[in-house]
Amino acid sequence: MMNPEDYQVVVVAGGYGKGLMHRTQNKIPKCLLKVRGKALLDYCLELYKEKFENFVFLLGYLAEKIVEHVKSNYKINARFSIEERPLGKGGAIKYALDRGVIDKKKSSIITYPDDVILQRDFPTKFIDYYEEKREEGAIAAVACVEKVRLRYGFFEVDEKNFAVKFEEKPWIKGKISVGTYVIDPETYKLFNFELKEPVDFENTIVKEICEMGKLACFVIDSESWVPFNDEKDFEEGEKKLAKLL
Repeated sequence: MMNPEDYQVVVVAGGYGKGLMHRTQNKIPKCLLKVRGKALLDYCLELYKEKFENFVFLLGYLAEKIVEHVKSNYKINARFSIEERPLGKGGAIKYALDRGVIDKKKSSIITYPDDVILQRDFPTKFIDYYEEKREEGAIAAVACVEKVRLRYGFFEVDEKNFAVKFEEKPWIKGKISVGTYVIDPETYKLFNFELKEPVDFENTIVKEICEMGKLACFVIDSESWVPFNDEKDFEEGEKKLAKLL
């Protein structure tokens, strides 16, 4: 049985959100951008706050606005790590670890507000799955969907590079990350790099755990994941939320 006190929700929200800066206008961080009348950050926090009390916010750009929003709207145990320069997602996690903002005794649920998950029981099922896989040797888990729609037309060609089949925006199958992870305290020792330049999380820590054979994949319904990375995502996501909520 999951014990919520063993976990902390780490919300990564320190970036500039360049893909939607034409909407934020340098006045608000992307996570406070409203979709269907609700900030992206609120979709995230409302998903987790029913089960978890411990939250860590990794901030940078316009951090004070996020701090104010959280303190004004939520009664949660919130801690804030504010970087003075861009560190990348991996660097931001290390920065918080080094300063004790992330509790090294607790597992961390790493999540991004611009990856909205609509499955209300997701947190419980995700952690139950992770704890089951931890018994099999996993030290981390990633939430995935099994298909995404390609944004472009797709051709199949023959040996002479002549097109033999075309499909407009087909579904691509595989295990595709939705940007949410849970990592065991054992993984914190992997954050042993120096913060000389921005460090990505997926291309360093996640890749290393994967190569160790200790990353489990938890599959969710493709329709329950709504990413907000750029204008096209925003328009499609707004339509999807209008239908589902």
